[in-house]
Amino acid sequence: MTDPMTPNALTPDRAGDIIQAYGGDSRRWPQAERDAVLAMIAGDDALRGEYDAAAAFDLELADWAAAAVASPRFDVGDLPARGFARWRLWGGGAALAASFAAGIVLLTPMPLPGPITGNQPLTMPVAGGDIDSFSYVFTPTDDEESLI
Repeated sequence: MTDPMTPNALTPDRAGDIIQAYGGDSRRWPQAERDAVLAMIAGDDALRGEYDAAAAFDLELADWAAAAVASPRFDVGDLPARGFARWRLWGGGAALAASFAAGIVLLTPMPLPGPITGNQPLTMPVAGGDIDSFSYVFTPTDDEESLI
């Protein structure tokens, strides 16, 4: 069996594959098969039509790639000035919001502690103290018993 990649084994199917894969410009074709494909195109009308279609498609792609790009809506030179203007706008708003929040926090009066009710001790037990101090902390009050 012959290797299909060698120029001696070039078939019309292989020539069509080369045209489809590499397009209508023979400079992009594999160099080892280029001359054989060109010779086969000259003798085969079907391959010639495939080659002409690929060449026309290559021209369409070249025209599309060379088309002028629409100009942007703004000039690139305006970007730093616009960015700074936005920063001043948002920075000023952020500073105003932060100062308003700080004023609310600092000027709001702190609630005073309410009266102590129930069986709670006025002082916390000292570590290593007697058992009565321990029971004050870990014994539930009547109100807490109703919740349990």
